[in-house]
Amino acid sequence: NSDSICRSGFPVAGFGSMAAVLPAVSFASLAAGRSHFHIGSAVGRRAAATILVSDPTDPRLVLYRARRLRDPLKYQVQVRALAERVLESQLPPQLPLNQLGCVIGIHYSRACLKRLLAARDGGRRIEVASALLPARAAATGSEAAELAFKAAPVVYEVDDALYEAEFQREGSAQAPEMHTCSFVVAFPVQRALHELAPPFVVLDGLVSSQNVGQILRTALHLGVTSVVASRASWNSLTGRAARVSMGWMYHMDFHLAESLPETLSALKASGVRLYAADSHFKEPVAPHKPHGDPRWALIVGHEDEGVSSQAEQLCDHRVCVPQRLGESLNVAHATAICLYELSKHCDGNEQGT
Repeated sequence: NSDSICRSGFPVAGFGSMAAVLPAVSFASLAAGRSHFHIGSAVGRRAAATILVSDPTDPRLVLYRARRLRDPLKYQVQVRALAERVLESQLPPQLPLNQLGCVIGIHYSRACLKRLLAARDGGRRIEVASALLPARAAATGSEAAELAFKAAPVVYEVDDALYEAEFQREGSAQAPEMHTCSFVVAFPVQRALHELAPPFVVLDGLVSSQNVGQILRTALHLGVTSVVASRASWNSLTGRAARVSMGWMYHMDFHLAESLPETLSALKASGVRLYAADSHFKEPVAPHKPHGDPRWALIVGHEDEGVSSQAEQLCDHRVCVPQRLGESLNVAHATAICLYELSKHCDGNEQGT
């Protein structure tokens, strides 16, 4: 039961020996309308490349299952196969999954999938391996289903109760919505530092996917599309972060800084001014100067420990958000204020006027 099929009738690549072929779909049948597939047999109903799965332990769905339920060996095999396809290189056999140059996981929601498609239409390469729909969403011809067919080469369908019981969304304790979808995606994929354009937001040890997603959404809306992430923050760029960003993170570029001090030194050497933000610093954040110059980077640190000492030593400015009451702002809120202030004159004009 490890068969897979894509809309053209060819096998889905990237899962090694775990992929076989279901009955092929002719291009004539595609033109006539979508077909619906049960495991091992074709039943003419809807949706080419929709595969009805009734067994939650089916190996094709291992990536979708909650951590406590999935087969760890099959999970690792499929993640590594997809990573090798996306990175276009063979991974060392003993390389841990949390050391990859891309993040592979389950993303979810119609908003995310819609913005992912918009990002791909804009020229960004984002690999979606498959999508998973509850039967109710597939049966109603919902927006989620239409988006899934556009984004993924193969779409799986499971019973509503099974979807709710077995396929909990990553990073969320809530039961999945019935008119949404989940999808396996490889994003972000590591990009070279010189391929990113200033200004930058630098995630220095930030580990809350909730905070990361909020920061990315704010950054993009304030004109910052380049992200540098330490390894800990890179591994927090999960489906939860994508959902909190409302899918806007698909429109951003990411560099993995295995050595953050080396990356920050490289930014400084290229003329980028470094601003570290923390509640205990004394300098109030203010617009970057000279006005109109985008060559700046804001560094935000771990939720409890703040900016690392190595990053702090390399910074040109150590800034804070002045407060009248309380102890400290949430890191996502403080980052939003800092990004707003620093970017006020990025285009030579003050924002909001």
